[in-house]
Amino acid sequence: MPLRLLDHVWHPDSAANADGFSSSGGTAVLLDGAAPRGSERVSAEADDTVWLVRRFIQEFAALGAGAARASARARVEAVRAALKREYDALCSAAAVVPPELPFACLAIAELEGGTLDLYNMGDLTTLVRSDDGSVQRFGQSAVRELDGRALVELGHLVVAGIEPHAERRARLGPIILAHRAQRNVLPGYDVLDLELGGADRLEHRAFEAANVRDLLMLSDGFYRLVDSFERYTDATLFQAVEQRGLAALLDELRELERADPECTRHLRFKKHDDATALWLDVG
Repeated sequence: MPLRLLDHVWHPDSAANADGFSSSGGTAVLLDGAAPRGSERVSAEADDTVWLVRRFIQEFAALGAGAARASARARVEAVRAALKREYDALCSAAAVVPPELPFACLAIAELEGGTLDLYNMGDLTTLVRSDDGSVQRFGQSAVRELDGRALVELGHLVVAGIEPHAERRARLGPIILAHRAQRNVLPGYDVLDLELGGADRLEHRAFEAANVRDLLMLSDGFYRLVDSFERYTDATLFQAVEQRGLAALLDELRELERADPECTRHLRFKKHDDATALWLDVG
């Protein structure tokens, strides 16, 4: 049974975009790579996080092509292990080990045998709309709470008159780095990491496919329309996608970002972020 891709956006259309996705047959995958701390890289991509995202999508798709494929968890772990070996070889060839290994948030939707299985690591969001029109959000991560704490500190800097936004970001740097260091350590803050893949800690939820109409799989950069700019709720975002399409909503998002270049009306760390959204029909 296929998951039909109705619409999608991936922005910016650039080799440096660390978001990535694939949708084929009964499986859809979305990744959002974390920007590396340093400029060193050992891959041929714009940075090593982009390499991780692109290579994961390729290898995960290859493992899912067989009729007797392994479970999603087993495939995630197999790809992680293979990419760790590949990355170690790249480091050896370059005689360089970057200060931080690449990592990414990961969401998977898999439709098979009448069951829709959703998996998540990190702060990606999957919205599930049932046939009765109700909407459920899937994807919990301790990183959301950590980001909330950092945003409180950002708000204090705004009130204190610290300018410009680049200076506020610099002052928050130690907090953000401390939060990043808790990935795959703090319970509930699991990401796709070459050293500690966390496939056994993938958040999972199963739905009866017959009761599900469609899905939205969203990177945090696109979900800003809901949680940062508060232009939509989960339910009204679905309605807007149906009425206007994802490209129009992406345009709206970018205009909101441009209208608040110092991030003071709508607190956020980055003025702009990579934004990816998939709208998938179930059935």
